[in-house]
Amino acid sequence: YTGLLQPNAPKETEDFSQELRFTTPVDRAVRGSLGVYYGKQHQKAGGGGVKAVDPVPSNSLGLYPRVPGVPFFISIGNGIFGAWFGPGDGLNPNEYSIDRAESLALFGHVEADLGPKLTGRIELRYTHEDRSFYDNLNGNRGQGDWDFVTPRFSLDYAASDDVLIYASAARGVKSG
Repeated sequence: YTGLLQPNAPKETEDFSQELRFTTPVDRAVRGSLGVYYGKQHQKAGGGGVKAVDPVPSNSLGLYPRVPGVPFFISIGNGIFGAWFGPGDGLNPNEYSIDRAESLALFGHVEADLGPKLTGRIELRYTHEDRSFYDNLNGNRGQGDWDFVTPRFSLDYAASDDVLIYASAARGVKSG
C-alpha cells in the first residue's frame, strides 16, 4: 500500500464512418466489388496525475509508505517526489490532447474460379488519410497526410467439403 492514487481525466471520442459498396452476384464464375469508404475521428483526452490518498501529517517529512526508523530515506524521498504528491485531485484541467483523423478510401476486388476446386482473388485499396494532434501540456503539435495502396492476393483450394487450403499475400500500412 503506497497511499497514492493515479487518476486519469475522461476521454471524449466522436467517430463517423460510412461505406458504400457495389457487388456482383456471387454465383458467377468471375465476381467482384467496388466501394468507397469515408471516416472521421475527433478525440480529446484529459491529463492524469497522482493524488495522495491519506492526508500528509503536519509533522511528517516523508513520502508514503512511512518506513519506521528510516528518517533519512523518507526525507530524501520527500525532497525528490514530494511536490508531485501534494493535496488536490492530481488532475490539471489544462492538460489535454486533441487528435483528429480523416480518411477516404477506394477499394475493389476481382475473384475468379480457376478450376473446379481453385479460386483466385485480387484486392486493391487506395487510401488518403489526414491526421493532426495537439498536446496542450507541452505545446507540441503535428499534422500530416498520407496516400497509400494496399494490395492483397489469395488462392483457395477446396481439397474436400471439410478442408480448405489457402495462401495469401498482402501489404498493410499504418499511417503516421
